[in-house]
Amino acid sequence: KELIEIYNLLKKNKCWIILDLIYEDLSYLNHNIINNKHILNYEKLILVSGFSKSYSMTGWRIGYIFTKNKLLDLMFKINQHLITNVPLFIQDASIEALKNHDNQIKKFNKELKLNYEYLLLKLSKLGFKIPSYVGGMFIFIDISKFGLKSDIFCEKLLNEYKVAATPGIFFGSSWDSHIRISLSNYKNEFKLAINKLANFISSLKNN
Repeated sequence: KELIEIYNLLKKNKCWIILDLIYEDLSYLNHNIINNKHILNYEKLILVSGFSKSYSMTGWRIGYIFTKNKLLDLMFKINQHLITNVPLFIQDASIEALKNHDNQIKKFNKELKLNYEYLLLKLSKLGFKIPSYVGGMFIFIDISKFGLKSDIFCEKLLNEYKVAATPGIFFGSSWDSHIRISLSNYKNEFKLAINKLANFISSLKNN
């Protein structure tokens, strides 16, 4: 509903729409957000996506653009002078990823959901208010109660408990009161890391 409202507003003002779908498949509800024919047929729509998130092909740099506009021809002319080609082994891997799309995505989303639920269980007991998530592989945790800048918090967590998290300051000064946790890890390793994070938080509370 919200997406349709935004689309109608942009269409009314004849705006270009560049829609980044790189995280589209990572939905715990296995819900496709782009299934509206009116949006897909919009003349000034450009869809961009890739294989790095859904298929863990980060670093292989393969993606795609969909548009019905003649702008695609101009993009192609620029692109062919920027890169030579996608290596064959990456093309083969991408084909296999598409062939096994449904099974792979459902399995990945199930793992992400289980990790999210475990994080929710552990940190809620420590008084954290965890946002309600229905998808994605990252979650931000508010650490403002400890009076530590996010980079200091993450440095202490890494040095004392050997757990890596991303300082919120990397996403702008307004996020310095948060850290980012990745949900995309094997279940047992993720549980171990969250248990250590919980112990670290408990130690801060006791100081």
